[in-house]
Amino acid sequence: MTDLIENLRGKCPMQYKCLRRELQSEKVYTLKQAQQEANSIYQFQTFYFDNLPDEILVSLHRGNHRDRYLHNHDFFELLYVYKGSCVNMTREGEMPLNEGDLLLLNPNALHAPFAPGEENIVVNIIVRPSVFENVMLSLIADNKLFSNFFVNYLYHINMTTSYLYFPKDEEHPIKFIMDMLIAEYLSHDICYTNVMQAILVQLFAALARSYRKMNKVEIEDFEKSQLVVDIISHINQNIATVTLKELSERFQYSSSYISKLINSYTGKNFSEIVHFLRLDRAKKYLENKDLTITEITQAVGFSDSNYFYKVFKNRFNLSPSEYRKQVCSV
Repeated sequence: MTDLIENLRGKCPMQYKCLRRELQSEKVYTLKQAQQEANSIYQFQTFYFDNLPDEILVSLHRGNHRDRYLHNHDFFELLYVYKGSCVNMTREGEMPLNEGDLLLLNPNALHAPFAPGEENIVVNIIVRPSVFENVMLSLIADNKLFSNFFVNYLYHINMTTSYLYFPKDEEHPIKFIMDMLIAEYLSHDICYTNVMQAILVQLFAALARSYRKMNKVEIEDFEKSQLVVDIISHINQNIATVTLKELSERFQYSSSYISKLINSYTGKNFSEIVHFLRLDRAKKYLENKDLTITEITQAVGFSDSNYFYKVFKNRFNLSPSEYRKQVCSV
Protein backbone atom coordinates (compact mmCIF):
# COMPACT_ATOMS: atom_id res chain seq x y z
CA MET A 1 0.00 0.00 0.00
CA THR A 2 1.25 3.46 -0.86
CA ASP A 3 2.43 5.41 2.16
CA LEU A 4 -0.56 7.73 2.65
CA ILE A 5 1.20 10.48 4.59
CA GLU A 6 4.23 10.57 2.28
CA ASN A 7 1.82 10.74 -0.65
CA LEU A 8 0.01 13.68 0.97
CA ARG A 9 3.29 15.45 1.63
CA GLY A 10 4.27 15.23 -2.05
CA LYS A 11 0.96 15.51 -3.92
CA CYS A 12 -1.59 17.08 -1.57
CA PRO A 13 0.24 19.84 0.33
CA MET A 14 -2.96 21.47 1.60
CA GLN A 15 -4.20 18.24 3.19
CA TYR A 16 -0.74 17.57 4.61
CA LYS A 17 -0.71 21.09 6.06
CA CYS A 18 -4.10 20.34 7.64
CA LEU A 19 -2.58 17.40 9.50
CA ARG A 20 0.43 19.47 10.55
CA ARG A 21 -1.51 22.39 11.98
CA GLU A 22 -1.24 23.48 15.57
CA LEU A 23 -4.33 23.26 17.75
CA GLN A 24 -5.04 26.92 18.45
CA SER A 25 -8.11 26.56 20.65
CA GLU A 26 -6.27 25.27 23.68
CA LYS A 27 -6.32 26.96 27.04
CA VAL A 28 -3.09 26.19 28.84
CA TYR A 29 -3.17 26.12 32.59
CA THR A 30 0.54 26.48 33.26
CA LEU A 31 2.22 24.66 36.09
CA LYS A 32 -0.70 22.99 37.79
CA GLN A 33 1.00 20.86 40.37
CA ALA A 34 4.38 19.80 41.63
CA GLN A 35 4.41 16.34 43.08
CA GLN A 36 7.26 14.74 45.00
CA GLU A 37 7.81 11.01 44.59
CA ALA A 38 10.95 9.07 45.46
CA ASN A 39 13.12 12.18 45.64
CA SER A 40 11.97 13.35 42.18
CA ILE A 41 9.72 16.31 41.46
CA TYR A 42 7.24 15.83 38.64
CA GLN A 43 5.89 19.06 37.26
CA PHE A 44 3.12 18.97 34.73
CA GLN A 45 0.65 21.04 32.74
CA THR A 46 -2.97 20.34 31.92
CA PHE A 47 -4.23 21.37 28.47
CA TYR A 48 -7.91 22.15 27.94
CA PHE A 49 -9.29 22.29 24.38
CA ASP A 50 -12.65 24.05 24.55
CA ASN A 51 -13.38 24.61 20.88
CA LEU A 52 -12.10 21.61 18.96
CA PRO A 53 -13.72 21.61 15.51
CA ASP A 54 -14.46 17.87 15.58
CA GLU A 55 -15.42 15.16 18.06
CA ILE A 56 -12.56 13.08 16.63
CA LEU A 57 -9.51 14.96 15.40
CA VAL A 58 -6.41 13.71 13.55
CA SER A 59 -3.07 15.53 13.47
CA LEU A 60 0.65 14.87 13.16
CA HIS A 61 2.66 15.27 16.34
CA ARG A 62 4.88 18.36 16.19
CA GLY A 63 7.03 17.72 19.26
CA ASN A 64 10.61 17.77 17.99
CA HIS A 65 12.06 18.87 21.32
CA ARG A 66 11.88 17.54 24.85
CA ASP A 67 9.18 19.32 26.83
CA ARG A 68 10.09 20.73 30.19
CA TYR A 69 6.90 19.42 31.76
CA LEU A 70 4.78 16.33 31.42
CA HIS A 71 1.20 17.16 30.45
CA ASN A 72 -2.27 15.68 30.18
CA HIS A 73 -5.44 16.61 28.30
CA ASP A 74 -9.20 16.66 28.73
CA PHE A 75 -9.60 14.02 26.00
CA PHE A 76 -8.52 10.49 25.07
CA GLU A 77 -5.47 10.34 22.81
CA LEU A 78 -4.11 7.65 20.52
CA LEU A 79 -0.42 8.06 19.74
CA TYR A 80 0.59 5.98 16.70
CA VAL A 81 4.13 5.76 15.31
CA TYR A 82 3.42 5.84 11.58
CA LYS A 83 7.08 5.85 10.58
CA GLY A 84 10.39 5.88 12.43
CA SER A 85 10.30 6.14 16.21
CA CYS A 86 9.67 8.44 19.14
CA VAL A 87 10.12 8.57 22.89
CA ASN A 88 7.24 9.17 25.28
CA MET A 89 8.24 10.64 28.61
CA THR A 90 6.25 9.46 31.64
CA ARG A 91 6.55 9.68 35.40
CA GLU A 92 8.40 6.37 35.29
CA GLY A 93 10.92 7.59 32.72
CA GLU A 94 11.42 7.17 28.97
CA MET A 95 9.11 4.88 26.98
CA PRO A 96 10.55 4.16 23.50
CA LEU A 97 7.97 3.66 20.74
CA ASN A 98 8.87 2.17 17.37
CA GLU A 99 7.18 2.12 13.98
CA GLY A 100 3.79 0.39 14.23
CA ASP A 101 3.46 0.84 18.01
CA LEU A 102 0.34 2.48 19.43
CA LEU A 103 -0.31 4.07 22.81
CA LEU A 104 -3.83 4.84 24.06
CA LEU A 105 -3.92 7.46 26.83
CA ASN A 106 -6.81 8.47 29.03
CA PRO A 107 -7.11 12.13 30.14
CA ASN A 108 -5.25 11.40 33.39
CA ALA A 109 -2.13 10.04 31.67
CA LEU A 110 0.88 12.31 32.16
CA HIS A 111 3.15 12.20 29.13
CA ALA A 112 5.42 14.18 26.80
CA PRO A 113 6.10 12.65 23.35
CA PHE A 114 9.39 13.53 21.66
CA ALA A 115 9.94 12.77 17.94
CA PRO A 116 12.88 14.72 16.47
CA GLY A 117 13.41 14.91 12.73
CA GLU A 118 11.10 14.93 9.71
CA GLU A 119 11.77 11.21 9.13
CA ASN A 120 9.77 10.33 12.26
CA ILE A 121 6.00 10.53 11.72
CA VAL A 122 3.71 10.25 14.74
CA VAL A 123 -0.06 10.46 14.35
CA ASN A 124 -2.30 11.83 17.11
CA ILE A 125 -5.94 10.78 17.25
CA ILE A 126 -7.88 12.95 19.69
CA VAL A 127 -11.29 11.75 20.89
CA ARG A 128 -13.58 13.67 23.22
CA PRO A 129 -14.86 11.66 26.23
CA SER A 130 -18.42 12.53 25.16
CA VAL A 131 -17.96 10.34 22.04
CA PHE A 132 -17.67 7.29 24.28
CA GLU A 133 -20.39 8.35 26.68
CA ASN A 134 -22.90 9.03 23.92
CA VAL A 135 -22.08 6.55 21.15
CA MET A 136 -18.98 4.38 21.26
CA LEU A 137 -19.54 2.41 24.47
CA SER A 138 -22.50 0.56 22.98
CA LEU A 139 -20.48 -0.21 19.83
CA ILE A 140 -17.56 -1.73 21.77
CA ALA A 141 -19.57 -3.42 24.54
CA ASP A 142 -18.29 -6.86 23.48
CA ASN A 143 -14.69 -5.64 23.41
CA LYS A 144 -13.99 -6.00 27.11
CA LEU A 145 -10.43 -4.68 27.05
CA PHE A 146 -11.49 -1.32 25.62
CA SER A 147 -14.93 -0.98 27.20
CA ASN A 148 -13.30 -1.53 30.60
CA PHE A 149 -10.58 1.01 29.84
CA PHE A 150 -13.00 3.78 28.83
CA VAL A 151 -15.64 3.10 31.48
CA ASN A 152 -12.98 2.99 34.20
CA TYR A 153 -12.10 6.58 33.41
CA LEU A 154 -15.58 7.89 32.60
CA TYR A 155 -17.13 6.49 35.78
CA HIS A 156 -14.08 6.85 38.06
CA ILE A 157 -13.72 3.15 38.79
CA ASN A 158 -9.92 3.36 38.75
CA MET A 159 -9.47 -0.30 37.93
CA THR A 160 -6.78 0.01 35.27
CA THR A 161 -3.74 1.94 34.21
CA SER A 162 -4.05 5.34 32.57
CA TYR A 163 -2.76 3.96 29.27
CA LEU A 164 -2.71 0.86 27.08
CA TYR A 165 0.39 -0.02 25.05
CA PHE A 166 0.23 -2.07 21.85
CA PRO A 167 3.50 -3.08 20.15
CA LYS A 168 3.50 -3.69 16.41
CA ASP A 169 1.92 -7.05 15.53
CA GLU A 170 2.41 -8.45 12.03
CA GLU A 171 -0.57 -10.79 12.44
CA HIS A 172 -2.91 -7.91 13.27
CA PRO A 173 -1.59 -4.96 11.21
CA ILE A 174 -3.28 -1.65 11.90
CA LYS A 175 -1.52 0.74 9.49
CA PHE A 176 -4.18 0.26 6.82
CA ILE A 177 -6.85 1.04 9.45
CA MET A 178 -4.99 4.20 10.42
CA ASP A 179 -4.78 5.17 6.74
CA MET A 180 -8.56 4.73 6.46
CA LEU A 181 -9.07 6.91 9.53
CA ILE A 182 -6.76 9.66 8.26
CA ALA A 183 -8.33 9.64 4.78
CA GLU A 184 -11.86 9.80 6.20
CA TYR A 185 -10.93 12.67 8.49
CA LEU A 186 -9.41 14.66 5.64
CA SER A 187 -12.43 14.01 3.42
CA HIS A 188 -14.93 15.63 5.81
CA ASP A 189 -17.49 13.94 3.58
CA ILE A 190 -21.10 13.04 4.40
CA CYS A 191 -21.35 11.23 7.78
CA TYR A 192 -17.56 11.30 8.19
CA THR A 193 -17.77 11.41 12.00
CA ASN A 194 -19.95 8.29 12.07
CA VAL A 195 -17.61 6.56 9.63
CA MET A 196 -14.61 7.46 11.80
CA GLN A 197 -16.36 5.98 14.83
CA ALA A 198 -16.91 2.77 12.87
CA ILE A 199 -13.23 2.70 11.87
CA LEU A 200 -12.25 3.16 15.53
CA VAL A 201 -14.38 0.12 16.42
CA GLN A 202 -12.44 -1.86 13.80
CA LEU A 203 -9.14 -0.54 15.18
CA PHE A 204 -10.04 -1.46 18.76
CA ALA A 205 -11.06 -4.97 17.66
CA ALA A 206 -7.71 -5.53 15.93
CA LEU A 207 -5.81 -4.21 18.95
CA ALA A 208 -7.80 -6.33 21.41
CA ARG A 209 -7.06 -9.48 19.38
CA SER A 210 -3.37 -8.59 19.29
CA TYR A 211 -3.36 -7.85 23.04
CA ARG A 212 -5.01 -11.18 23.85
CA LYS A 213 -2.44 -13.08 21.80
CA MET A 214 0.63 -11.25 23.09
CA ASN A 215 -0.44 -11.29 26.73
CA LYS A 216 -2.02 -14.76 26.61
CA VAL A 217 -5.18 -13.29 28.11
CA GLU A 218 -8.48 -15.05 27.60
CA ILE A 219 -11.72 -13.11 27.35
CA GLU A 220 -13.01 -14.90 30.44
CA ASP A 221 -10.40 -13.07 32.52
CA PHE A 222 -12.35 -9.86 31.93
CA GLU A 223 -15.78 -11.20 32.88
CA LYS A 224 -15.91 -10.08 36.49
CA SER A 225 -14.55 -6.62 35.74
CA GLN A 226 -16.98 -6.39 32.83
CA LEU A 227 -19.85 -7.12 35.23
CA VAL A 228 -18.74 -4.16 37.35
CA VAL A 229 -18.55 -2.01 34.22
CA ASP A 230 -22.09 -3.05 33.26
CA ILE A 231 -23.37 -2.34 36.77
CA ILE A 232 -21.73 1.09 36.94
CA SER A 233 -23.01 1.92 33.45
CA HIS A 234 -26.54 0.97 34.52
CA ILE A 235 -26.24 3.11 37.65
CA ASN A 236 -25.10 6.06 35.56
CA GLN A 237 -27.95 5.65 33.06
CA ASN A 238 -30.54 5.50 35.87
CA ILE A 239 -28.81 7.81 38.31
CA ALA A 240 -31.94 9.49 39.72
CA THR A 241 -33.87 6.31 40.56
CA VAL A 242 -31.44 3.39 40.85
CA THR A 243 -31.57 1.17 43.95
CA LEU A 244 -29.57 -1.83 45.10
CA LYS A 245 -32.71 -3.96 44.93
CA GLU A 246 -33.29 -2.94 41.32
CA LEU A 247 -29.67 -3.84 40.45
CA SER A 248 -30.13 -7.24 42.08
CA GLU A 249 -33.20 -7.93 39.94
CA ARG A 250 -31.56 -6.59 36.79
CA PHE A 251 -28.31 -8.57 37.05
CA GLN A 252 -29.63 -11.65 38.89
CA TYR A 253 -27.18 -11.45 41.79
CA SER A 254 -27.91 -10.86 45.45
CA SER A 255 -27.76 -7.30 46.77
CA SER A 256 -24.92 -8.23 49.11
CA TYR A 257 -22.85 -9.74 46.26
CA ILE A 258 -23.34 -6.67 44.06
CA SER A 259 -22.45 -4.36 46.95
CA LYS A 260 -19.25 -6.31 47.70
CA LEU A 261 -18.33 -6.46 44.01
CA ILE A 262 -18.70 -2.70 43.59
CA ASN A 263 -16.62 -2.07 46.70
CA SER A 264 -13.86 -4.50 45.70
CA TYR A 265 -13.32 -2.75 42.36
CA THR A 266 -14.03 0.89 43.18
CA GLY A 267 -13.25 1.26 46.88
CA LYS A 268 -16.73 2.76 47.29
CA ASN A 269 -19.95 1.17 48.51
CA PHE A 270 -23.18 1.40 46.52
CA SER A 271 -24.38 4.61 48.19
CA GLU A 272 -21.00 6.29 47.74
CA ILE A 273 -20.74 5.44 44.04
CA VAL A 274 -24.30 6.67 43.40
CA HIS A 275 -23.55 9.86 45.33
CA PHE A 276 -20.31 10.35 43.38
CA LEU A 277 -21.95 9.88 39.98
CA ARG A 278 -24.90 12.12 40.88
CA LEU A 279 -22.55 14.99 41.64
CA ASP A 280 -20.66 14.39 38.39
CA ARG A 281 -23.93 14.53 36.46
CA ALA A 282 -24.96 17.67 38.33
CA LYS A 283 -21.73 19.38 37.22
CA LYS A 284 -22.58 18.67 33.59
CA TYR A 285 -26.14 19.92 34.00
CA LEU A 286 -24.90 23.13 35.61
CA GLU A 287 -23.19 24.00 32.33
CA ASN A 288 -26.67 24.25 30.79
CA LYS A 289 -28.07 27.69 31.65
CA ASP A 290 -31.61 26.59 30.76
CA LEU A 291 -31.90 24.32 33.81
CA THR A 292 -32.55 25.77 37.25
CA ILE A 293 -30.57 24.39 40.16
CA THR A 294 -33.80 23.02 41.65
CA GLU A 295 -34.47 21.14 38.41
CA ILE A 296 -30.93 19.79 38.41
CA THR A 297 -31.24 18.68 42.04
CA GLN A 298 -34.31 16.62 41.18
CA ALA A 299 -32.92 15.34 37.87
CA VAL A 300 -29.92 13.70 39.53
CA GLY A 301 -31.91 12.18 42.39
CA PHE A 302 -31.41 14.53 45.35
CA SER A 303 -34.66 15.23 47.18
CA ASP A 304 -33.27 18.03 49.38
CA SER A 305 -31.79 21.13 47.72
CA ASN A 306 -30.00 22.22 50.88
CA TYR A 307 -28.31 18.83 51.16
CA PHE A 308 -27.34 19.01 47.48
CA TYR A 309 -25.73 22.43 48.00
CA LYS A 310 -23.82 21.11 51.00
CA VAL A 311 -22.41 17.94 49.41
CA PHE A 312 -21.61 19.71 46.13
CA LYS A 313 -19.55 22.35 47.93
CA ASN A 314 -17.85 19.73 50.10
CA ARG A 315 -16.60 17.92 47.02
CA PHE A 316 -15.85 20.73 44.57
CA ASN A 317 -15.11 23.63 46.99
CA LEU A 318 -17.71 25.71 45.14
CA SER A 319 -21.45 25.99 45.56
CA PRO A 320 -23.56 24.98 42.52
CA SER A 321 -24.23 28.68 41.83
CA GLU A 322 -20.53 29.54 42.05
CA TYR A 323 -19.59 26.65 39.78
CA ARG A 324 -22.18 27.67 37.18
CA LYS A 325 -20.95 31.27 37.27
CA GLN A 326 -17.37 30.08 36.80
CA VAL A 327 -17.98 27.77 33.82
CA CYS A 328 -20.46 30.05 32.09
CA SER A 329 -18.12 33.03 32.24
CA VAL A 330 -15.34 31.20 30.39
